[in-house]
Amino acid sequence: MNAAAHPHARSSNFARRPSTQARADAPYGPPIFPNKRAIEMAETMREILYRDGSVTTDALVGEGFTATEIVEHSEEARRLANLVLTVEGQGGDRLDGIVEKVLIASAPLMPVTAGGALDRVHLRETWRAYCRATAAHRLDPWVSQSERCLHLLKAFLSGLPLLDREKNRVVQAVVVAQKKRVQA
Repeated sequence: MNAAAHPHARSSNFARRPSTQARADAPYGPPIFPNKRAIEMAETMREILYRDGSVTTDALVGEGFTATEIVEHSEEARRLANLVLTVEGQGGDRLDGIVEKVLIASAPLMPVTAGGALDRVHLRETWRAYCRATAAHRLDPWVSQSERCLHLLKAFLSGLPLLDREKNRVVQAVVVAQKKRVQA
């Protein structure tokens, strides 16, 4: 039944009556349960972050999200991903975890400390350079490659809020691993 057919409806009054009342974005507060697609996007963001080091719109589109979904759910997904990352990571790696990740030298497994780093982009680039140098050392272990690895490792560790003795411990573990690799 349309409004004109209703006996009490006066459509002409509705059209002329201005309203200054503005509706809030979320009149009942933020949603209690996150959107299912936002949860999926948050999980995908975590995977992209571990794989590529940063999350871009192009990466999300490549994973099957539409531009509309990205605009609509990205803020909520980012918030959910940050919640999960802080719970899982518990603020950062301890020294043993840093040593383990440095010995593995895999680009997605960059060590992170609780203090955080001021320039994460530069730190991630330095980490990737160290991982490439370590991969080259694994293929062809010689002295110049070892020195290059250690130089890049020290550059990476200078960006982390570690004490000098902790940095030396990490470097010493890498030196021992390199010697084993050269002697093998």
